[in-house]
Amino acid sequence: MRQSIPAGVWAEYGREMARLWPRWGKAAVLRRRRLFDEGELEGVPLVQDGGRTIGLALYRTYPGTGRQGEGFFLAGGHRSLRSVRSQLQGFLAVGEAPLLSLPAPLPGIPWNVERAALTEQGFRWVERQGLVIDPREARRVPSVPPSFPLRTMEHRDQAAVVRLDLRAYRHHIDEAFGPGANVARWGPDYLRWLFTERDPAVDLSSSLVATGPRGLVGQVLVMGEASPHIQDLAVDPAYRGRGIASSLIREALGRLADRGVRRVTIGVTVKNPTGAYPLYRRLGFHRDRTPAGRLAGLWIHDVSRRRLRLALLGDGATGPQRSAP
Repeated sequence: MRQSIPAGVWAEYGREMARLWPRWGKAAVLRRRRLFDEGELEGVPLVQDGGRTIGLALYRTYPGTGRQGEGFFLAGGHRSLRSVRSQLQGFLAVGEAPLLSLPAPLPGIPWNVERAALTEQGFRWVERQGLVIDPREARRVPSVPPSFPLRTMEHRDQAAVVRLDLRAYRHHIDEAFGPGANVARWGPDYLRWLFTERDPAVDLSSSLVATGPRGLVGQVLVMGEASPHIQDLAVDPAYRGRGIASSLIREALGRLADRGVRRVTIGVTVKNPTGAYPLYRRLGFHRDRTPAGRLAGLWIHDVSRRRLRLALLGDGATGPQRSAP
C-alpha cells in the first residue's frame, strides 16, 4: 500500500527549500509533490518512535540500476546526527534495489552531520560548481590543430552528437547526475529534446563541432540566446589532450561576444576526471556566486559507483555550497 505524506510535512519542506534557495526552492517542492501525487515519484514518510511523521524521502527506481534519491528532509528539531543516521538507515532499507545517489546538500541539515551520516553508509560526495565568464575576457590557450577544423553545429548533426556524447560520457562521473545513472538511457532522449525542430533549446548559431577523418571528434552545445549557458562539452576519448575542448569553448565565447553577450555560465563537476574544471579556470571562468550559479552536488554510493564503473577522483572539498535544487 502506498504511504501518504502529511500536507504539513510538505509545507515545512517547501518553506525550508524556499529559505535556502529563494529562486528555485518553492517550485522544486511543488514539482516533486505533483510527481509524487501522480505516482511518477516514489516516497516514504520518515516517522519517529511515537508514530509522528517528521520528514520525507523521495526517490525513483530504475530497473537494472537501482534507486536514485530526489529529496531527503527532516523537520527542525530532528536533525541531530543520531536522528539523521536513524532515519537514513530506515530509508536505505526500503525496497530491494540499492540507493545509487542522493542530492547534496540535504536541506536544513548541518554539513558535518550530513557528511558523517552518509559517509558511514558508504556514500561519497561529488561537488558541482557553477562558473561564469564575460566572453570578452576569455584567455588564450592552445588551439585545435588544422586537422580538426571547427564548424557551426547543424540540425543534421543530431545523431552524430548523440553518438559522440555516448562515447564521451560512458562511465564518466557525470553519468550519475542523469536519470538512472546511465547515459545510454537518458542521453539520447535529452539531446533529441534539445534539437527539437520547432523550438530548439540549443542555440545552433553559437554551438560548434570539431570534425575528424571519421566524423565528429568534439562538440560544444550552447543553450539560450538571452542568457547563454554551455550545456554540454564533449570530446571523443581517443582525441583528448589535443586542444579540441579549449578551441571549441574559445570559438563559442568569441561568437557570443560578437553578439554583445557579456555573461556566459557553465556547470562542472569539480573533480571531473577529464580535467574540465582546471581547463575552464585557465580560460578565465570564475565561480558564479549568484543563487542560480550554486549547483547541487551529489552523494554517490560507492558500491553502485564501482558497479557502474564511474570515474571518481576523491570525495570533494570540506563542505558544499548551498545550491539550487
